[in-house]
Amino acid sequence: MHEKALTIDDIARLARVNKSTVSRVINNTRGVTISEKTRARVLAIIEKTGFRKHAVASRLKSGFRDIAVVVAEPEPDLVFHPIYQELLTRLTLAFGRLGKHVAIHHYTTQAEENLRNNLDASLYAGVVILGSHPYRAFDAVAAHIPTLRIFHDHPSPRMSFFLQDHAQAAGLCLSFLRARGLRRIHAVFYAQSRLLRDREAAIRAAAATMPGLELNAIHLKRTESHDPLEPEVLHRLADEARLPDLVKGKHEVFLLAADALGLWQYFISHGVLAPRDTSIMAWDRPVSHKHLAPGLSAVGIDYEALADKVCGFFEKTEMNVTELIPSVLYEGTTVVGG
Repeated sequence: MHEKALTIDDIARLARVNKSTVSRVINNTRGVTISEKTRARVLAIIEKTGFRKHAVASRLKSGFRDIAVVVAEPEPDLVFHPIYQELLTRLTLAFGRLGKHVAIHHYTTQAEENLRNNLDASLYAGVVILGSHPYRAFDAVAAHIPTLRIFHDHPSPRMSFFLQDHAQAAGLCLSFLRARGLRRIHAVFYAQSRLLRDREAAIRAAAATMPGLELNAIHLKRTESHDPLEPEVLHRLADEARLPDLVKGKHEVFLLAADALGLWQYFISHGVLAPRDTSIMAWDRPVSHKHLAPGLSAVGIDYEALADKVCGFFEKTEMNVTELIPSVLYEGTTVVGG
């Protein structure tokens, strides 16, 4: 005689809480306060009874397993960053063409304790990680499920990484400007994250290989810890760097190596227009820029091609792979010849 599968009602009874509390713990519902003691008691019952395995039994009988896409950022609002939205859309479409469903999770530091409970090997055929937070639990997940992290890396014997080829992107960007006779370039940076520091190093290295090219590095002196910057903070930092003062009766060239769209809008708000007053080149171009700034020249990842490459990764059995993803050039109207 088969043992009857447990239900949420059973877990609620064993944990001495109501059904809605169990549901909120399982789904990590945002905006609801549950005491750590209650959460721990519910998770302990789930672990002891193996409830999650019973809950997905009907789906496993059909051989159907999802791909989990995790946005790992400390702040909940960062899940709405245009790059993440672009990638989530492209990944959902690409895996959908293969008949696989994408389940999207967002993890903050407060939700880390639930990570291993939700990313169960019986549920998922693979895990894709977006975001900058180096959760320790990711290594434990990668021990049981093929795991791929995009754009950010950290030492891991099991995880694989797709990283933007910064050297290729920097060379593509500066070569584009140089080919138009532009020799003096103001590159705007802030070095808050490792990714942005790597980007700056790549631009400096590429500039050093191009005789006659003058690179003027401008650092926004920020103290905020997360990307992207709020518009008012970005504008304040640009004011402190006196960016509009650099454009005084002469055509200057700006390479916006971070928060490009926000800085482009900053220039407009100060009456500095491209290409009339200045030339502007951006690093990164989510699809939203195509609508918000259709003329903005940029280098960036082809996200549709990247999504197809991610799908191909999970058809292989390789572990601990690191691959550099090249960027493409989007030639707009914000850059003119010198």
